[in-house]
Amino acid sequence: MNTFFNKPSMGAGAVVTNSKTVEHSSAAEHTVRLIEEMLDLKIQAYAESQMRTTPELSKLLHEKRETDRRRLDQIRIDLARVLKG
Repeated sequence: MNTFFNKPSMGAGAVVTNSKTVEHSSAAEHTVRLIEEMLDLKIQAYAESQMRTTPELSKLLHEKRETDRRRLDQIRIDLARVLKG
């Protein structure tokens, strides 16, 4: 939690931050970024599934889906690690 002090050595209104709060805040921000990335990948996948494509584009989209699936798996692992931590 942030605490405000008015000590001459720290300057007026200096902020001291508890390291546990910083770790928790950092983990929360990381979790939010992972969820946002997951949602973005899911929305892209849905949009791509609704498209009419040429054979060339279909091949590229298939490769992208494979890459996205691996990234989603990695995001799930990261989320589980952060939430357990």
